[in-house]
Amino acid sequence: MNESQTLRHAFTGNAIFSLVSATIFVVGGGAIASLVGLPSELPLQLVGAGLVPFGVYLLWLSRRDELTRRDGRIVSLIDAEWVFGTVILLIGWPELMNTTGHAVAVAIAAVVGGFAIWQWAGSQRILQTR
Repeated sequence: MNESQTLRHAFTGNAIFSLVSATIFVVGGGAIASLVGLPSELPLQLVGAGLVPFGVYLLWLSRRDELTRRDGRIVSLIDAEWVFGTVILLIGWPELMNTTGHAVAVAIAAVVGGFAIWQWAGSQRILQTR
């Protein structure tokens, strides 16, 4: 396995997770909003719409002939921002969602954080010269 395979696999997994989440948020926004205690489906639909270009970008990255450490680090930082944003959301506005919503937000942040770590580790395997 060449140095970039770990990063390539992480990007592919992240892309799939992002695009599936986007579809669920956009199509099932109303049902999910009710489940997690949000007053409207609009925030979920907006997040879902924003995940589409991110997922497409990750698919594009995963298919490139050559990946760089910078690629992995940038996407890792974007994912870390998602995790940080989740923490801020839950601490700053705890009444925004119900207990189920908090659990779902933490679970999603854990998956995203896992991708951040996987991508960072993959970027470390790429030779320093790239």
